[in-house]
Amino acid sequence: MPSFNWICNLCGRENYGGDRHCACGQTKSTALAATPRKNIISAHVCDGSGWSPDIETNIGLEVLDDRLQLIVGDREIIVEYSKIVSIQVEGFVQKRNAGLTGGGFGTKAAIKGIYAAHLINTITTRTRKWVTVEIFANDGMVVLLLPNAEEVDIKKLFRKAQDSIVANSKKKKAHIEGTVVSELERLAALLEKGVLTKAEFLAAKEQLLKR
Repeated sequence: MPSFNWICNLCGRENYGGDRHCACGQTKSTALAATPRKNIISAHVCDGSGWSPDIETNIGLEVLDDRLQLIVGDREIIVEYSKIVSIQVEGFVQKRNAGLTGGGFGTKAAIKGIYAAHLINTITTRTRKWVTVEIFANDGMVVLLLPNAEEVDIKKLFRKAQDSIVANSKKKKAHIEGTVVSELERLAALLEKGVLTKAEFLAAKEQLLKR
């Protein structure tokens, strides 16, 4: 893939040539004159459903204090943290070289051959790295590939989102537990008043605890 020659300040994505942005359609002069948006990274959609952009689409990902924004051309898909169930971040590194092993006749020749192979392999080594981000929400999901990204940097970027998910999970758990306790108290009162039999009470209790 060729190196990009400018970045659009409106959508935050790389452009690989020309005076008009291939993704959002803005002219180069307009895009560069705009105030840069922060925390936008380039991403590729590998999978998705619901609100997700089309698979194989290149998008911009903006991480804000209370939501994520997926920038697709001239439109934005907003995913609020309150609707996100989980975010999984995983980094990958792939190294390739010439694959030479070296060798030769005799000990000295073998050592020289191995050393030469090591040097060539070192010089020709190419490292590719990327990060995948899986975002699951109530009404959709998306799997993103972030090229040339560091796992630790992406995890830091999503830290506030992760904290929000944990806080929301605790609130939901507390609400469910409170509802169960209230329902058990109601069933106990009906049993005490004779509205429910012991068997009916136990059956209702069992169904309630299975939820």
